[in-house]
Parts: sequence; C-alpha cells; structure tokens
Amino acid sequence: MRKFLILISLMLFVLVGTSQAQTENGPVLVLNIEAPVTPVMANYFERGLQTAVSANAAAMLVVLDTPGGDLAVTQEIVQRFRNASLPIIVFVGPEGAQAASAGSLITAAAHAAAMAPGTVIGAASPINADGSDIDETLYRKAVEDLKASMRNLTDRRGPEAVELAEAMIEEARAVTSEEALEAGFIDIIAPDVNAVLTELDGLVVEVNGAPQTLNTANAVVERLPLNFLEQLLFILANPLLIGILLTIGAQALIFEITNPG
Repeated sequence: MRKFLILISLMLFVLVGTSQAQTENGPVLVLNIEAPVTPVMANYFERGLQTAVSANAAAMLVVLDTPGGDLAVTQEIVQRFRNASLPIIVFVGPEGAQAASAGSLITAAAHAAAMAPGTVIGAASPINADGSDIDETLYRKAVEDLKASMRNLTDRRGPEAVELAEAMIEEARAVTSEEALEAGFIDIIAPDVNAVLTELDGLVVEVNGAPQTLNTANAVVERLPLNFLEQLLFILANPLLIGILLTIGAQALIFEITNPG
C-alpha cells in the first residue's frame, strides 16, 4: 500500500510539474495580416510585440498575406523584428496567400518562417508606389540596397537561400512554398497555425544574438485582432479604394461645375 501511495504521489508531482512548465512557457500571440504593407501594419506589429512581451509569450506568430507595399515601412518592420526580445514566426497562409515584394523581406526577417501549401513568395523588385518603373539610376541603387538587406537576413540560411533572395530582388523571381523550402528560405510547409506550432517546436533560433529553443507545441494560442481604428485605417490606406474615392470626388466636382446651383 505504501508503494502504491508513493507511486501516486510521484505521478501527481510529474503532472503538476508539466502543467507548471506549460504555463511558464507562455502563450503564442497570433496576428493576422491580409493587406498591403502600410504604416498601419507597422503600428499593429508594434502593438503585437508589446502585448506579447507583457503576456510573457513564448513567441509571436504573424499570419501573412500581402501584395507588398511601402519600402520604408517594411524596413521599419524588419528592424523591429530583429530587435525583438522574443521569437517571431511568419506564416504565409492560408492556402492561396502570397508574401510578394515587401512581404518576402518581412518573412526573411522572422526568426522562423513557414508557408502553407499553394502559397507564393518573392517578386521583390523595387517599383514606384503607383506600380510604374522607377528611374534606372534610382532603380540600381534600390536593388543593391535591397539585395544587401536580403543577404543580411538570409545568410544564416545558407547559400541557396541567399541566391534565391537576391533573385527575388534582381529578377523579380517568385517561388512556391516547395521551392522556398528546398532553397532553405523557409523552415517548414504547414497547412495551418496549429501545424506550424507543432512542427516548429524544438527549433533553435537566434534571438538578439542568443540561441533560443521554440517551445510551441503545447502553447496556448491567443489572437490579437485589429482594433477598430486599425481596421478603418487599413481600409482607407487601400490604394484601390483611394483611387475610387478620388474618381468619385472628381466626378462630383465636375458635376457641380457643369451644373451650378
């Protein structure tokens, strides 16, 4: 009987210890981006980082689907990622999503990267905000600057990843999730957030110069949605919507001029 009680006590000790360990690991904070890269996105990321640190999160995971956007904002986001005090995971998903242009730099800046099946990444050649080509001299300067940034971000992933990253800039190359994985540009292919957290568990990443092991398999997932102001600003920052509003405004002005009174 005494042996039985000792065995039960040991089992309870192990269970309590496991529960405490899972609690101490902290949650994984999930942000969701399905929009162009704008200052609103940078503010959302910053709010996410502050929330994750306050919650003692094990990591912050960004679900990304973007056609690209502002280069200055992208560089700001990249800098925040690299200076983060906790691991940041970027997941290009769900199926059919893209991390085009600036999105490829954001993905490369993450401590760990994943893509869903049927997603694409790349095509990061610099262009004007309106989508037109830029002056040749400025273009070459921008290309070389972006290539240097990409080399810094992907050097840890090996020569094939660096080569692919430079081709994304120089040749506007875009690749599938399978091609990105083969080159070492990403760590895994997974269908959803839960699969990403399970498969990345145990991966050693470098956070602020120190190795850190991802402990994500059993982490509680907490989502940080856009607040009302962020949602509104994202809508207003949409170039398509801006064009429509300008067109409506111009037509209204023409109507008022041609039909006074």
